[in-house]
Amino acid sequence: LDLMGPITPAGLAAVAAEPTEPMPALEHSLLMTGFDDEAIESLVAAVADPTTCPLAMVQVRGLGGAFGEDVPTGGAVRPVPQPFQLFAMGVPAVPALAAAIPHGFAAVDAALAGVTAEHRMPNFTAAEQADEAGYDAERLARLRAIKRGQDPQGVIRSNKPV
Repeated sequence: LDLMGPITPAGLAAVAAEPTEPMPALEHSLLMTGFDDEAIESLVAAVADPTTCPLAMVQVRGLGGAFGEDVPTGGAVRPVPQPFQLFAMGVPAVPALAAAIPHGFAAVDAALAGVTAEHRMPNFTAAEQADEAGYDAERLARLRAIKRGQDPQGVIRSNKPV
């Protein structure tokens, strides 16, 4: 799949072939220190049966390169030296799925326990994961101070606030 090339903001939804209409979703992510044959087999076994692991999507993304580099000015995001990121999502379309999806996330965590890193990518830190998982303490404190100073009334909001 070759998606390299110029794209307009209107075309961004087509890159990941994701729905463009709002829908309920629960998400979970983790960074991995490796992804060898054992981890692959363990992950596949954990998510293979949709009756016990009702996740709509499980992605493993390769990182590396500039993700692992720290910028001299400090930047807003800490370096991410881990070579892989896992992103999982479930769609709680009915109450039974809403109750089962977190068990799917737990199965993924258990399957990858040997290669899971402590931190997360900040933009993939799910609602049940602490902000601290995506930032180091110094950067998170600095971002929170900037937010309080520039927007004390909390007018500017995001889906991943600091």
